[in-house]
Amino acid sequence: MCRTFDQNEGLYTFYHNESSTPLTKLKINACPQTMYITPVSESEIEKMIKNLKRKSSSGFDGVTEPIVKKCVQFIKKPLADICNTSFASGTFLEILKVAIVKPLHKKGDTGEVQNYRPISLLSVFSKI
Repeated sequence: MCRTFDQNEGLYTFYHNESSTPLTKLKINACPQTMYITPVSESEIEKMIKNLKRKSSSGFDGVTEPIVKKCVQFIKKPLADICNTSFASGTFLEILKVAIVKPLHKKGDTGEVQNYRPISLLSVFSKI
C-alpha cells in the first residue's frame, strides 16, 4: 500500500526565500516505484555552472558556457527557482529539449555518409 505525505505533516516543502513562504506544496507518493528529487539551492546551481566545461559551442539560443559562467551571480536564483518548479511539477521545459543535430566526421572519406556521426548541440541551460 502506498502512502502520500503532504506538507501538513511537515515533510517535503521547499521555500522561495528565507521568510519561509512556500513556493510549492509538494505531494510526495511514498511508493517504491516513484522517485523524489530534493530541491536545489542557489549554491548548488553556482557549483554546477562553475563545473561546466569551457565549450564554446552553443545550442539554439546561442548562449555559451563561458557566458553563463560570467553571469552566474545574476542568474543562479532564477535558475534554482526554475529547477525546483520543474522538480515539483515533474515537467521539463519543452524549449530545453530542443537540440541542433549536426554531422561530425569520424574518419575516412568526407564524401561518405557512413564516416559521420550525429552530435546534438543542447542549450547550456538544459545541462544545469
